[in-house]
Amino acid sequence: MFCGADEKIARLVVMAGEEAVKKGVNASEIAKEASAVLGGGGSGRPNFAQGGGTQIKKMRDALDKAEEVVRKQLEK
Repeated sequence: MFCGADEKIARLVVMAGEEAVKKGVNASEIAKEASAVLGGGGSGRPNFAQGGGTQIKKMRDALDKAEEVVRKQLEK
């Protein structure tokens, strides 16, 4: 996951390799849930997705949420 922000918008990009996708990782779901923390939305494909929001001060929380989502995906 890559992320960045300016004064107004936080953006994130999530990529998952072929093996990760085979193991249950879904980049679209990660982007959607992490972007919700930022007050926005995200979407994409299982291997590549983007998102963002306006709550730039919550970037750390969004990264934590992304990690949580990946752990849940791998537990399935």
